[in-house]
Amino acid sequence: MAVLGALLLLGCLLTAGLYHGWLYLLRPTDRAPLVLGAWCALLAVFVATRQAGVVTLLFPSLSLSLSARLSLVSLQLILPLTISLVEAFYPTLVPQWVGRASWGLGAVLALIALIMPESILPGLRVVEWIADAGLAVFIGGMLLQAWRRKLPDARLVLSGAVILGLVALNDFLAFQLSAWPLSDNLTESGLLILVMLLAFSLARRTVRTATTAHTEAEQLTLQVQRLQRLNQAYLRFVPQSFLNLLGKDDIFTVRLGDQAHKTVTVMFAGVRDFTALSENMSPAENFAFINTLFGGLSPIIREHNGFIDQYRGDGLMAIFPRQPEDALRAAMAIGRLLAALNLQQEARNQPQIKFGMGLHVGPMMMGIVGEPEFMDNTVIAEVVRVTSRLDRLTKRFGATVVISEAILTSLHDSSDYVFRALSKIQARGVAEPQTVYEVFAGLTTEQLDIKRFEKPIFEGGLFLYYGRRFAEARDYFKQALALDPHDQAAQLYINRCDEFSQAPLATDWNGAETFVQ
Repeated sequence: MAVLGALLLLGCLLTAGLYHGWLYLLRPTDRAPLVLGAWCALLAVFVATRQAGVVTLLFPSLSLSLSARLSLVSLQLILPLTISLVEAFYPTLVPQWVGRASWGLGAVLALIALIMPESILPGLRVVEWIADAGLAVFIGGMLLQAWRRKLPDARLVLSGAVILGLVALNDFLAFQLSAWPLSDNLTESGLLILVMLLAFSLARRTVRTATTAHTEAEQLTLQVQRLQRLNQAYLRFVPQSFLNLLGKDDIFTVRLGDQAHKTVTVMFAGVRDFTALSENMSPAENFAFINTLFGGLSPIIREHNGFIDQYRGDGLMAIFPRQPEDALRAAMAIGRLLAALNLQQEARNQPQIKFGMGLHVGPMMMGIVGEPEFMDNTVIAEVVRVTSRLDRLTKRFGATVVISEAILTSLHDSSDYVFRALSKIQARGVAEPQTVYEVFAGLTTEQLDIKRFEKPIFEGGLFLYYGRRFAEARDYFKQALALDPHDQAAQLYINRCDEFSQAPLATDWNGAETFVQ
């Protein structure tokens, strides 16, 4: 019966050892399954070599003397391994020096048991029992401390250790006292109970770890989603395209002083005579009107590889980092949108929306300015100043789109557009005034045909105008105005010709537009 119980325990220990070794291979970051598996395997060696009947049955060729030595050796290693097991379950409980000391003592006692003459072994057993009893008491004390600290499953593990200690004491007393009433083969049952409780505790620990990992993964996912939402919110104020120009993937990597230098096309756009348009609107209606208008323009700018750098009241500034024609195509699409909106305005008997766009290309410095507590993106460049002036010319001449000569010369095929020379501006660092052009957008086919026919007449008037032949120039502009009575530019030049014909001009007059800063 004792042999059968030992074989049953041996099978359970080997199974538990292999199972927990496999668990460790699945999750090598957790050392507890490995230590528990090694502990079960060493207990199996102890059980297999402890009883003569089991040795004879399993290892017929193994001498009982060697079997006794192996039993003593495994016992001396079991106790320090038990301390390692407690340390694996409760890392903060066992000081490192205790584990090292227990392994040192266990190794010495195991070596003595292995090499000492057989005649000395009975006396040695007493010394080893005393040392083992001391280690067992220490292990019990550690588990009791774990229970007092309310560490996970400490009560469960302590219960198993107490049960094993009681049945081991029973077996010792039964072996020493012939009149002891209880059986002397209960240690196997106590070991089996302890192994089951340890396995159950480890399973609970694995479930807790998995639950914690799942919870942490959910929290991490929520945090990532929050950061993504936060980044998307920031991108409403600082466009991703602007960050890309700075070489940044997201707003969180932006630092004060980040900057880049690149040739870009700038568009200034805004509603002309917005005050007159909005004077009959409430504040809420004003904002609704502007936001509705920008809501239609902004997607067009993005579709043409541009991005809005900033909104300026009833206007905006957009940047096109690829090619100038992207900006012009966007302006033409916006012109068509405005034409459709104005048809709706006319149907509702509401005033027309007058909108102007100025485009110029040139080098630009862009970056992050401010101080650590408050930063903002900004651009610094002559191209911005020039584009702002072109935008102001749209109001002065009643034009929808005004572009610089640099834009015109960059086009793949300028014949795709209907345009005319409009005026001249003086750019910084350039000796001669630069010609600027009006590009017609949002007009019907019939209106475009009139503009094509009018173009040489209007530009002929400009040639005479810059040559100070104002009377002749006036006749040309009168002809242009006759073709298109709504040509605000032609009317403006007629008025200037009348003025300049009567007043002497400065000797350095070159026809360039003047601007009040």
